Amino acid sequence: MNLHGIIPPVVTPFRADESLDLGAMQKHIDFMLSHGVHGIFSV
Repeated sequence: MNLHGIIPPVVTPFRADESLDLGAMQKHIDFMLSHGVHGIFSV
């Protein structure tokens, strides 16, 4: 695999009840992809 370009780390968003906030995650990832990142590194 030849990784290249911008691959930022992404913090996983959680709600106050400690459940995963999928809506917030999708919005954040969509934003980054629309601004030219080449991949996502989930932390």
